Amino acid sequence: MKAPQMNCSQPEFHYLTEVNKGSIRMQTWQKHLNDMYARGYRLAHAFEQDGNTVQVYEHHWHPDGFRA
Repeated sequence: MKAPQMNCSQPEFHYLTEVNKGSIRMQTWQKHLNDMYARGYRLAHAFEQDGNTVQVYEHHWHPDGFRA
């Protein structure tokens, strides 16, 4: 199994946002949420805008043990 990529090469990126057009399959979204958590991000907010799902992820820890 490949180690998760750290997505924090630039510390000023504390938040990531994603937009999903249309509906989201819950099984796919659950896998994505767990993958993001393994990379050190947790879901901070999710909301709907114009039929799209907007997700905001907050960086909260590094897989090597450093907490942001």
